[in-house]
Amino acid sequence: MDSSTAAFFKEQLIKIVGKENEEKAINLVDNSINPYFTLFTILTKGLTEINSGKWISQILQARFESSAIIKYTPTWTHYWDYIPQPPSISPDIENEILNIHKLIKFRGSSISETDLLKNSSFFSKFHQINNSDNSNMKLSPIFHADSILFYLWHTGWHRGQNIQRIFAQLSNPETVGKLTGVSQESYTRVEHTIGYAKRSGMKESVRQIINMDWVSSDQQSDKEKDKSSDIEQVTVEMQDIEDENNQLDVEIVRNRNVYKLLLFGGPKAMETSPVVADELNAIYGNKGDYIISLVNDTRHSYNKVYQNKGKSQITNQNVQTNISEYNQNNNLNNNSFNNNNSNFNNNNNNNNNNNNNNNNNNNSNLYKYLDEEKGSKVDIASVLFPRVLKRLKERGKQLYLKKIEVSRKWSKKVEDSLPVQRTVYQQDIIKKMKKDVHNYIEAEEIAYIPEKVTILSNFIENASPMHVNSPEFKKIICELRNTDEREISLTYLNALSLYLGALLLSELFSLDVIDSTEIHSVKTAIEIGLSELDSHGYKRILKAITDAVKMKKPKGKKNPYNSVDNAVFEISGLLFKINFEKAYKIVRLGLLFIKVLKDYIKESSNESSFIKCKIGNGKIALSLETEPVFVFDISAYAKIK
Repeated sequence: MDSSTAAFFKEQLIKIVGKENEEKAINLVDNSINPYFTLFTILTKGLTEINSGKWISQILQARFESSAIIKYTPTWTHYWDYIPQPPSISPDIENEILNIHKLIKFRGSSISETDLLKNSSFFSKFHQINNSDNSNMKLSPIFHADSILFYLWHTGWHRGQNIQRIFAQLSNPETVGKLTGVSQESYTRVEHTIGYAKRSGMKESVRQIINMDWVSSDQQSDKEKDKSSDIEQVTVEMQDIEDENNQLDVEIVRNRNVYKLLLFGGPKAMETSPVVADELNAIYGNKGDYIISLVNDTRHSYNKVYQNKGKSQITNQNVQTNISEYNQNNNLNNNSFNNNNSNFNNNNNNNNNNNNNNNNNNNSNLYKYLDEEKGSKVDIASVLFPRVLKRLKERGKQLYLKKIEVSRKWSKKVEDSLPVQRTVYQQDIIKKMKKDVHNYIEAEEIAYIPEKVTILSNFIENASPMHVNSPEFKKIICELRNTDEREISLTYLNALSLYLGALLLSELFSLDVIDSTEIHSVKTAIEIGLSELDSHGYKRILKAITDAVKMKKPKGKKNPYNSVDNAVFEISGLLFKINFEKAYKIVRLGLLFIKVLKDYIKESSNESSFIKCKIGNGKIALSLETEPVFVFDISAYAKIK
């Protein structure tokens, strides 16, 4: 770039990083692989993607010439395989490709490839964008509609979903993870020869929670099979998606090759390859051979006629009528009319005979044109062949639009075939769970483990330490630990908090955790001080809920994950069988138990005890005189997310 441009960027850089960091920032830009990308990233730090895109567009297009900043050299090798072009690239074509690339490749651009393709007629017009420095500055030359399609073909774009690379990884047997002999505590190291197949689009915040390189295994087992096994990453559904995707790619490539073959080889080239018939079958409904025979049959010819004010379309079956209308509209003399009429009657009879002999009704739908001055003849090939090329081109566009449409569906299917925890759709799943949450709890009989009640004390001590020594909470712990069978009367909040505590224990210890404290290696690690008890098993699950209670969302910041979501992700990662619904239920029960306990502690002493509670031997059930199973309405706590 010129000195004035460099000085401007240097001035902007100092504003962002400060004078003291000027030299370090300049070295960072100079030594990077893509200096301009690094420079723009620094200059737009703190801006949203849309605002940074607008800023870059203003800087590049309003102050400087884009060609001096962006060095875009397209690779034309594939382009020439299926798009006819002159041997050299003219400056106009180069500018078109440059501007198309510039329009959609900057961060924050509001124009996508989908917009570019579906609105090619709009972008093919000459347009300008107002700018604060120069409101009349023309930002882009004319985009020819064909150039837009060629650009998309050349870049191999299909709505941003690069599933070919996904399948390229999946088809490689080296992507299968293998357990090694390296173990730490209850986990065994997984080796991926060429790295993990990063096909799920996992966010960094989730990647920190879920470590794909370690899996839980029973190192104390005598069976070698339990210590080492292959972890398959390819399912039957993935293979079916790959087959469908490959078939569509084959159709796209076949369409391009046939279009190129006919464009360069002409009608005669249609008989040189059976692929042409296959492609025409897809267009004309299994009549590809018939179309080829029509195009190469030179026996059929028609006179070509024009009107003074445009083309008059005449079919084989109504030539006589159209000639009469032609004569009346243009006031031709009788001699000229009779001569032309005689010529066309003869031609019409010949054509009808040929149609009957060939049993071809489609010929009657071909258009012919009457040339007032020349009356020249033209055969079917010259009329039909350009239409075949046009249909091939239209089919190419339709195939690409189909690629855009189905790629998203296929990519989602690939994600769905993976454990839900590893997909990019996990946030949507949790949102759906929150919407589907029930506002009622039926207090039917459930079982829990009295010996595990102390874990509730640890949970409240960490999550709500100010309530751990309250008489109300101690009463709940005593009732749950007492194994004597009895029937007691409770207030509404007392019964609800007692039942929620038992339900939380029941659900918690029904989980199959991957690092239970009963495992020998975990016990050893805790005993020798390598790890802590709260970092394993069920206590780690309760710790995740505790973190959700204490974590607060920063004000004024948009965070796609809240504390409950993070707890669900972590808990589901601690289970042998990944289950978001189970994890979300545990988190919600923990939060609900704390909230109800706080309300119970504040409850008035005048509240009546009208709920009957049968409890003992690790079982609990609630009822009324008129209802065998009491139903709690917890809609007041619906805001617990």
